[in-house]
Amino acid sequence: MSTVENGKYVSFHFKMYTMQGDLIADSEGSEPMSYIHGQMQTEPIGLGEFLEGKEEGFSGSSILPPEKAFGEQLLSPQESLTQIPLSEFGGSVQKGMMFMANVGEKGEVPMTIMDIQGDAAIVLMGHPLAGYSVRFEVEIITVRDSTADDVAFFQNALAGEHQP
Repeated sequence: MSTVENGKYVSFHFKMYTMQGDLIADSEGSEPMSYIHGQMQTEPIGLGEFLEGKEEGFSGSSILPPEKAFGEQLLSPQESLTQIPLSEFGGSVQKGMMFMANVGEKGEVPMTIMDIQGDAAIVLMGHPLAGYSVRFEVEIITVRDSTADDVAFFQNALAGEHQP
């Protein structure tokens, strides 16, 4: 059996839970998530670290602390929720969309459209799961040597030409 290591193509199913047991995300019923280990970063980074050294067919779970999950909360609760005029987005926005924004000394910070009220978006600055531990359950479906076609596919996907 192949082991997850640098340069291997890896596909897996996952379920992500809050520490209270609420299901946040689930890949079951869709194509498995896939990436090239060591050449692409998983989101969150701790997930790839957990998969390192596991074999094809592995099933298990891991609790990722905030620093290995979605990071520490960078903004205070007073700073994290703000209203931004829709005209500043330069296009159509919908509730749930995520963007990256440059927030002064904090640097690039994710932001999520939480609601739209009139001509303004209510925006959560920072990742919604920042500051929280999460639990992942994973099942590794495939581990194999990556090919030039795999590399090209992911390069195109990252450039927005395909969706993995």
